[in-house]
Amino acid sequence: MNPNEEPVKGELLSREEMRESPPHILITNYAMLEYLLLRPKDSPFFDGEYARKWKFLVLDEAHIYTGAMGIEMAMLIRRLKDRVCSKMRGDI
Repeated sequence: MNPNEEPVKGELLSREEMRESPPHILITNYAMLEYLLLRPKDSPFFDGEYARKWKFLVLDEAHIYTGAMGIEMAMLIRRLKDRVCSKMRGDI
């Protein structure tokens, strides 16, 4: 989108770049996190050596996740936790 500007040092702009070298900080929204968990191409974020590097999950605007949206967020977070924590324990 900004062809004449160089990315900030460490900034990854494409999914391909992120898959090759998963970022230390992933900024996403709940819909994209859902897609990341589902797409086989995005498994490097959650599997293998990178699964062991998850330390924090930051939810911006968490107070708006009420009702059905809150339930969906809770399930998404559980799925993320199950996927990453099982890799950390060495489960298959």
